[in-house]
Amino acid sequence: MKWTGKTKTTFDVIKYQFNLSEAALRTLMKKN
Repeated sequence: MKWTGKTKTTFDVIKYQFNLSEAALRTLMKKN
């Protein structure tokens, strides 16, 4: 069960970072 929880946490981090980069891309496009 610990492994599953660790995997979920890693996935959450990746999803969080992806959302961050997506937001950064949107801000850049708005500036242009």
